[in-house]
Amino acid sequence: MEEIVKNISSISWWFGVVFVGVVVSLIAGYLKPRIDNWLANYSKSRKNRNEKEKQEWASEVSRLQLDDNYRPLFASRITHLHGRSNFFMLAGMSMFLISSVFSLLFQFPNMGDPKVAKEIATFISSLPEDKILFFIRLLTSLIGSISLLIGISYFKSSEKLQKQFEDAVEEVATR
Repeated sequence: MEEIVKNISSISWWFGVVFVGVVVSLIAGYLKPRIDNWLANYSKSRKNRNEKEKQEWASEVSRLQLDDNYRPLFASRITHLHGRSNFFMLAGMSMFLISSVFSLLFQFPNMGDPKVAKEIATFISSLPEDKILFFIRLLTSLIGSISLLIGISYFKSSEKLQKQFEDAVEEVATR
């Protein structure tokens, strides 16, 4: 605390603060117009991309409404996305389970057959446990988290397609 009071009362500290403030202000003034231009261009490109996606979906809906043979193919695409979602969700949960199993193995190396357990215990005790365990748990948790996120993404995509498919088929049925 005493050091802070000493720094604040120092003139060199105040000059440093003022100098840094001026430099930051100049840099901000220089970068602000460029950032604004970039964001405006990004917004335009995002708007154009959204328009293109809307047009593509409109053509997809019209094809779903007109082509009776295309509907089963579209439904199989939805089923495929559901299956892929389930696979990645199960893979993610499995990685978390594997992480827990490795944690247990390092905590209880004497489980199972006594001869095998002795060899396992010798091998495990020769390794730097904390580093190996941390690395294995980190790696499996990371892979598990990524798999879960991918699975959730596929699930959301498949649910969106399912809703759109149902809406398109309802329009055909009401005609």
